[in-house]
Amino acid sequence: MGHYVKRTQSSLPTADFRLIFESLPGQLAILSPDLTIVAVSDSYLRVSMTERDEIVGHNIFEVFPDNPDDRTATGVNNVRTSFLRVLRTRQPDTIALQKYDVRRPDSDGGGFEERYWNAVNSPVLDEQGEVKYIIHRAEDITEFVRLKKLESEERKLTLHLRSQAQNMEAEIFERAQELQDANRLLRLAQDQLEQRVAERTAQLEGMVAALHHSEDRYRMLFNSNPNPMWVYDVETLNFLAVNQAAIAQYGYSEDEFLSMTIKEIRPPEEIPTLLAAVTDLSPEATTTVYRRHKKKDGQLIEVEGTSREMTIDGKRTRVVLATDITERKNLENQLRQAQKMEAIGRLAGGIAHDCNNLLTAIIGYSDIILRDSNTSDCIRPQLEEIRAAGKRAAVLTSQLLAFSRKQLLQLRVLDLNEIVHDIEKMLRRVIGEDVDLVAISKPDLGMIKADPGQIEQILMNLAVNARDAMPQGGQLTIETCNIELEDAYARTHPEVIPGHYVLLAVSDTGHGMDLETQSHIFEPFFTTKGPGKGTGLGLSTVYGIVRQSGGHIWMYSEPDHGATFKIYFPRVDEVAEPSPVTADTSSSIHGTETILLVEDDRAVRELSRAALEMYGYKVLEAPGGSEALKLFGPSVSDIDIVVTDVIMPGMNGAALVERLHEQRPDLNVLFVSGYTEDATIRHGVLAEGVAFLQKPFTPQTLARRVREEIDKRPQ
Repeated sequence: MGHYVKRTQSSLPTADFRLIFESLPGQLAILSPDLTIVAVSDSYLRVSMTERDEIVGHNIFEVFPDNPDDRTATGVNNVRTSFLRVLRTRQPDTIALQKYDVRRPDSDGGGFEERYWNAVNSPVLDEQGEVKYIIHRAEDITEFVRLKKLESEERKLTLHLRSQAQNMEAEIFERAQELQDANRLLRLAQDQLEQRVAERTAQLEGMVAALHHSEDRYRMLFNSNPNPMWVYDVETLNFLAVNQAAIAQYGYSEDEFLSMTIKEIRPPEEIPTLLAAVTDLSPEATTTVYRRHKKKDGQLIEVEGTSREMTIDGKRTRVVLATDITERKNLENQLRQAQKMEAIGRLAGGIAHDCNNLLTAIIGYSDIILRDSNTSDCIRPQLEEIRAAGKRAAVLTSQLLAFSRKQLLQLRVLDLNEIVHDIEKMLRRVIGEDVDLVAISKPDLGMIKADPGQIEQILMNLAVNARDAMPQGGQLTIETCNIELEDAYARTHPEVIPGHYVLLAVSDTGHGMDLETQSHIFEPFFTTKGPGKGTGLGLSTVYGIVRQSGGHIWMYSEPDHGATFKIYFPRVDEVAEPSPVTADTSSSIHGTETILLVEDDRAVRELSRAALEMYGYKVLEAPGGSEALKLFGPSVSDIDIVVTDVIMPGMNGAALVERLHEQRPDLNVLFVSGYTEDATIRHGVLAEGVAFLQKPFTPQTLARRVREEIDKRPQ
């Protein structure tokens, strides 16, 4: 803080609070309880295109009626309702988005101009606690709404360009020209607006002398503003006046503020930037900046500061309106992280799908050659290594599919406590004797709908991650309980829908993580372990399973203070389902039936044909849906089952089967795919009773699944 020079109240320049109020950069109006306008800021007059003597003393809705040409107008009704809530509750009320057209002056052509606003209405209470005034703070967000509409148009343009690739360059150029023209018009509108602001400001300066009698009123309004405000000396940077909101927000008393400079509410490393910015400020312009401020307790907050210069007692000063946007910044960061994870997930899912086709051929042909009695014993070890490497690669693609939320889940209603209890013994063996495992399961736990095998995978991955974070031993704690996530939590976590959840929390006492590490922790192939000590897919797999199960995962950690992973699964009001009975696979998988094989990938198609023929089946093969239909016509009565890929160019598997069932409703079908995504599920591929085989598969697995589906037919 340094040495403060204490200034007495008499030595300070007298703050002209009426002038301060009218010069505030925000659009402010003061209303009496009967909604009569008693005072307005200059900015409010500029934005509403009115004169002070035209609206002061009039009811706000007399001055600002609804647009008579807009039958759907709700401005008067919604704003009046907000004012009535303020009068009734004596609490501030917010209007997030409201279309409220403004009447243009006759000199500008008359009529109404389309506008969009958000507003905060705050009460000013007298000594008896009754509402004496209402501070109506409005913000014109018309350009923001228009830009959002323009953004929507840009998204539509992108989709159109993707479907019309041959016209891409011409369309992009045309849209670029439109955007350039729009920007030019916006700049022109801004220049016109600034000219009008300058003209109105010059007209209103002559009215200053007639309003000195309202000094006490403006002092009260300054102090009652719900957002922090202050006035500082441009030359010395000393605070000259602060309101009660600033005192409450920053933790300093009024006397402390008045003995400080604005440098003392900024982080030390940002003071040079502050000094340069103050030097460059234009005396005529209203300036909005985004900075970090430091409170008395040392906490840093993100602030949007709007300021304007004014002259008090011959000194250059600036009045500042500060808005805490820390929460908004946090939400923006969470949104960017979610978008990044979604993009990485799409990439990982696509790679896994293509790799599964390759691995199907590698593993399948290895099995076929190894089963051949003519295969030389000298190359069998190498073939075994090829097959083993293929299976290890299949595990990696499975983890990528889990992260990208494109794996096949066998969902059923289950009790999370039972899953934790069943896997607890295995976890103790995994983490070792030097890590103490503590399981805290709350009774009467609600049910969740998830894949039990994937829940076990979550617990196993988190336990291994915790063990590696505690090389000298420690404690691993697994907790379950019912929890309700309310609106307040959802506001700071955009992906969460308020409601009832079941919490699974996994905590360790390891070395923890810094913020930089936490920002990448769920990304595939990111690892803090040394070379050869991890694939970097453990936590990304956990993230994908949780999100595909409809849940949410959040991680809390500090260096040297361990880490906690909290997973929220939606609670369901159903009874836990018993574990499914494993099918009998002891019967023969050979056969002589006829199979229609449809697969666009040549290597997978040839492997599948060879595998099925090896087990005695007759195979008709087609590289796509249209070719399959041609083969099916002459052989409609001979074909016993169709084995088809799900995702194919032209006609996908679901559409093909629908056409085939028109001719043979009783035809058996087995779908195969490198991945399953939501679109496939919505098209009925994974509906109850429909057979599905995940790539990569072995020849034996393919033959067994074909045999199972054929044997399901009524004899």
